[in-house]
Amino acid sequence: MVVALLILFGIPCMILCALLFVPVVLTIDTTRGTYEIRQRGMIVFYVDPQTFPVLNLKIFGVRVDLRSKREPGKTAPVAKRKISKGKKPFRRSADAWVYLLRGARRSLKLVNLNGTFDLCDVSLNAQLFPVLNLVNGGPVYITTNFSRTNCLKLLLEVKVYRLAWTIVRFFTKQ
Repeated sequence: MVVALLILFGIPCMILCALLFVPVVLTIDTTRGTYEIRQRGMIVFYVDPQTFPVLNLKIFGVRVDLRSKREPGKTAPVAKRKISKGKKPFRRSADAWVYLLRGARRSLKLVNLNGTFDLCDVSLNAQLFPVLNLVNGGPVYITTNFSRTNCLKLLLEVKVYRLAWTIVRFFTKQ
């Protein structure tokens, strides 16, 4: 009986902990055409570059179809919104908004940002050279080129538990 309860409540708790504490990784690579959001071992959400941009989702390795089941000629029915007279608008102080922005910034970690851009202007490339030397460092490396190619490689990690805690504090803080 105890083993069954441990299995019944343990597996969902482990999945919830994994969703909260395993970081979400955003990967953009324009040279290969990959755009994906992934949580290691759990969820992969990507755009397939070979076909029309269709959002694809894999949960635990099983592909989930996100295409709509509606016929192409039909439109979705539009729901009418009721206007309530007694409801207050959503208002927060400036300190609460600053707290939300700082918490969102703290939950993000820039792992890698590589970019090379052609601005089609020699003088503008020359003017950007000292600016790029100041910006480059750590995980950031940006260059200009004269080969008419633009590419961006971005790897960003999001700590979900920090972001969730910030959002909960934002909505509960007076």
